[in-house]
Amino acid sequence: MAAPKVNPFSTSASVPARRHAVVVPHDTNDLDPMARSLLILAVGDVAFHDSEGNTATYPIINVPFVVPVLAKRVLATDTTVAAGNIIALW
Repeated sequence: MAAPKVNPFSTSASVPARRHAVVVPHDTNDLDPMARSLLILAVGDVAFHDSEGNTATYPIINVPFVVPVLAKRVLATDTTVAAGNIIALW
């Protein structure tokens, strides 16, 4: 079976990420570029600003978990997921 054709330059949410990096939560530093989604690898809360600057906190009880929201910033305040367990996907 042939692999499905995917435009590697698409920014559609339905296209797999091309890059990833561990996120260090910070209350004033934005992710650059903004993450397409966040992969969470440990139980806890993750607080972030979405693409519009709204703040949200998700309680993560099952892992791994993908937060399917454009994330502009992952906040240190109110994030309890252990360091090294938040991955930005682009």
